Amino acid sequence: MKNRYSVRIGGMDYTIMASEPQEYVDRVAEYVDAKINEILAAGEGKIAILAAAVLAAVNIGDECFKSRQNSENMRSQLKAYVADASRSKVELNEANREIERLQAELAKIRGK
Repeated sequence: MKNRYSVRIGGMDYTIMASEPQEYVDRVAEYVDAKINEILAAGEGKIAILAAAVLAAVNIGDECFKSRQNSENMRSQLKAYVADASRSKVELNEANREIERLQAELAKIRGK
């Protein structure tokens, strides 16, 4: 179910439809607003709000792509760690079987 929320971004009020809770929508709106305000402040009054919004969207898109790449890198690393752990477990089981075999052999030798 989608809810209607009112937010203020770049000095303008917007109604947003979202299924997320109000707190989430507010956080997103505040983030976008902060990005636009950063660009406006850096432009020292020489950048129009539309241009600032577009530049903010580009910056947010860049963050999104970098976050996705970082997530993919972390997934790849995690897969490699899981594979290493699986190999180590197999090696440990083999080593334990060899230890048991050698202990049984030693027990036979001592028993004679």
